[in-house]
Amino acid sequence: MVIIPDEGVLELNLNGSWEFWGEEPGRIVQVPGDLYALGVSVVTDKAYEYRRQLTVPEVFRGKRIFLELASIHDDTEIIVNKKTAAVNRIPYMDCRIELTQFLTPGETAELALHCISRSDSLTSSPRLPGAPGMVGFLHTMRLTALEQSLLTVFRYETLPDGQGGTMLKLHME
Repeated sequence: MVIIPDEGVLELNLNGSWEFWGEEPGRIVQVPGDLYALGVSVVTDKAYEYRRQLTVPEVFRGKRIFLELASIHDDTEIIVNKKTAAVNRIPYMDCRIELTQFLTPGETAELALHCISRSDSLTSSPRLPGAPGMVGFLHTMRLTALEQSLLTVFRYETLPDGQGGTMLKLHME
């Protein structure tokens, strides 16, 4: 997946070197990257952690800050400065997680991603606990900052279009 930034979206690319805590604590791995190709052993039902420091750009001040991840595996817990910000349990989905309340522009924060490849995952054939698993980030990872939304009301309804189809009616304030 290629992420094309919208005009007016500020971005901090998080690709590059991350600490990986697995069988070899503190090993440096590259994101995006395939752990198997790097020779890193990963098994099912065991937690692994990616960790790095990041400085939130000052230009993010006054904006909503999001972490964008693409095609993440099984369970991923997003931790900012040792506080859980979100948990994603939908494998292989792209997600946008708001981190505004956890990050301060101009300051450095620790971002950790706890990942588990589950043996009972619905996305692949069943695997035995302890069998080889899949953990990793194979696509671009980034922080984005968007303007504060002024949208207060959003309603929709579907209506017949008079030609056998359907029309979508939106009401926004």
